[in-house]
Amino acid sequence: MHPKKIPLLPPSDLARITMRPREDQKRLLSGVRSAKVPYKYTPLRKCMSDIFQAASPLFPARVMTPWALVARKIIKNAESRREAIENLRIAKILYNLATTECDHVVEIDVDGLKLGLDRHLKDIGGRLTFWSPYVLYEGERSFVTFLELRRKGGCETQAAQKFVFSMMHHSIREADPDLADVELAIAYMPGLKRRSLTLLEPKTTEFMSIDELQDRVEFTYNTWFEVLFEREQKKRAAG
Repeated sequence: MHPKKIPLLPPSDLARITMRPREDQKRLLSGVRSAKVPYKYTPLRKCMSDIFQAASPLFPARVMTPWALVARKIIKNAESRREAIENLRIAKILYNLATTECDHVVEIDVDGLKLGLDRHLKDIGGRLTFWSPYVLYEGERSFVTFLELRRKGGCETQAAQKFVFSMMHHSIREADPDLADVELAIAYMPGLKRRSLTLLEPKTTEFMSIDELQDRVEFTYNTWFEVLFEREQKKRAAG
């Protein structure tokens, strides 16, 4: 498989699977499909700055974007009615968080964590990013969130959450002295027809080391490449 065709694991799947026993990982990775999904969150991601009402170092004054304008942009970028509905649900939750719960939101520029993985991930320039690029200020508190957009099957376990928080800790707090005291949270929005927001925070101040993250991610990705290679072989054999 050519490197450009290698799909990176979605962050939620990586967090969920890499913390499982190694003997279980190939089976779990085989369940990660590369097929077309019913809808994507691309329209949401294109409007993140408007949703979070974020200021930036170049433009420190917060510009308030009306919800109606955000909604129109999402609908315009959606490829189907269902995609528009699902994106609007999440966008409205995040918009309310930014406009009613937060005093201020600032956009930050933090590189993804580039672990010393094998040549496959290096070839595609993979960086592992487990956060949205915004600091949310609420009173004296400030925090950065990882957006868990899945209804279920994402970072539901404490082990997966520990992995995410460890990635955030090393990439944000340890990498940037200005963000050393920022709090970490997972914005979790489960549910089927109705989705509500829960901010999950670390239950411990002890995080996984870079070496442990490196070891786990490297093993999981090597197994993932093995799964992809076997899929490719079966596809070729079937003609």
